[in-house]
Amino acid sequence: MRLFAAVDLSSETREAIAAEQQRIRTALGESGGSLKWVGAGNAHLTLVFLGQVDAAAVPLLADDFSCDIALPPFEIAVSGLGMFPERGAPRVLWLGIGAGAGSLIALQRAVAVRVAAHGVALEARDFHPHLTLARWGASRPADR
Repeated sequence: MRLFAAVDLSSETREAIAAEQQRIRTALGESGGSLKWVGAGNAHLTLVFLGQVDAAAVPLLADDFSCDIALPPFEIAVSGLGMFPERGAPRVLWLGIGAGAGSLIALQRAVAVRVAAHGVALEARDFHPHLTLARWGASRPADR
């Protein structure tokens, strides 16, 4: 089973994301035709991608994730658009996280420690807090 740990978003946040997607879609016009937009109902903030996990491990992971994380509550604010990867043909269009990014990174680290304790190999790349807006099915550097 393919799993990830994520922060769920409020309906207000999802509506704001949908409005921003529509604004960008309108601004891009025909040039945005190869983008596949993430449905606002599926919007989330991924903390850790676990990948393929054996079904037998899921109840243990779920039990561990049902326990509180000892961090104070915090708010986040989106800030700016970006693309992954940083160079060449883009694959992902995202909204960045401005205010609250440090707290979000601390949360991601706490979740990553819990995941690693179950023997799940973590991605080697650094965590960059973002909300994925769309993905390119096929792209070229000029799409940037």
